[in-house]
Amino acid sequence: MYYKPELMLGRFPESELLEERAVLLSRLNEHREALAIYVWDLNLLDDAIKYCGSNYDESHKEQKHVYLHLMHVLLDPSSLEPTPARVQAKPNVEEAVKLIAEHYARMDTSSALDLLPDDLDVKKIFPI
Repeated sequence: MYYKPELMLGRFPESELLEERAVLLSRLNEHREALAIYVWDLNLLDDAIKYCGSNYDESHKEQKHVYLHLMHVLLDPSSLEPTPARVQAKPNVEEAVKLIAEHYARMDTSSALDLLPDDLDVKKIFPI
């Protein structure tokens, strides 16, 4: 027996069973939305980073950029599907910089750096 994630997702209430919703979204390669649930709706950044580690695959187009999706989620919450938690969210530059420092080998670093605010002090990215 198997299930179709797209059908199951339609049956889930949008404000409940959030972790289960994130699992279904990951099956549909909707990584940005799944990560947004972990980061903003559940306030579980560590789980979002674990999600990236579990879903990253350099040989697959959809999974190759999962860390960049997390960068987008951290830096531009206003671009996401609105939920009560996301509407009030502010960009988390500090965690985005940490993500680059710890996982740069698994992301296109030039794209990641392009996502950072222009006024960010370079010492925060490359401490001397």
